[in-house]
Formats: sequence, C-alpha cells, structure tokens
Amino acid sequence: MNFLISDEATNPLRVAIIGAGPAGFYSADQLFKEFADRVQVD
Repeated sequence: MNFLISDEATNPLRVAIIGAGPAGFYSADQLFKEFADRVQVD
C-alpha cells in the first residue's frame, strides 16, 4: 500500500473504516503498521 501524505505534522491521516469483517480489520491493521505515529482510525 502506498499513500501520498502532504504536511504530515499538521494533517494527520484520518480514516473511517466501514464494516467489521476481515477486510476492515486487516485494513486497519495495515494502516497502523504503516502510519502508527500519525493515523487516526474511526
């Protein structure tokens, strides 16, 4: 997964994951692995 993020310090990556199935779980897990210091998952 590759993401382009501009101005990381002032604009945290905010993500809403819809669904509680395996795809949602693994998507959240991957985001935390890649961007643990600046991701907020709702």
